[in-house]
Amino acid sequence: VPDDTRLFVRADRSDDIAAALELTRGRRSVVLVGGTGAVLHVKTLSQRSFSVVLAPPAAGDVDPSAARDRARAAAALVDQGVATAFGSTMGTDLRGMARDAVAEGMTEAQAMRTLFGGVGQVLGRQTMGDLTRGRLTVVGPARFVVVRGSPLAALPQVWTDRTAEARPAQPTMA
Repeated sequence: VPDDTRLFVRADRSDDIAAALELTRGRRSVVLVGGTGAVLHVKTLSQRSFSVVLAPPAAGDVDPSAARDRARAAAALVDQGVATAFGSTMGTDLRGMARDAVAEGMTEAQAMRTLFGGVGQVLGRQTMGDLTRGRLTVVGPARFVVVRGSPLAALPQVWTDRTAEARPAQPTMA
């Protein structure tokens, strides 16, 4: 695989992440997918300019320690400047993942950037998901969402461009 090709490596446990770091030594564009055990490797991931997509819990995974580890990893990775995104599958509670990360020390603003702008950072597209106040970057068909209060709240008031007469809409997964 050419060195300038972005390489995605699935590793969740700390020892698998260590092996991935060893196997990809010398590569520039590596994205770690999974990352629950990344908190033990934050400094190396930062030094090697890795990006991380924190995978959601696996189907049927109800282990609260895994969610805590993922949230700790998110907070530590963002704190060290590692390009980080929350990954999702059908039915993933992304806001819940972001709330968990805030509970582990990430600021709400960092959680929002990780939730919405992280994928652009991970893919090397800095203009995707821009949350800068007063600036709008449109990459594709525009969809607007207005939220009163914290978007990470359990039931924020949400209005979308598809909501007639700006009535509150039910939060949905897009």
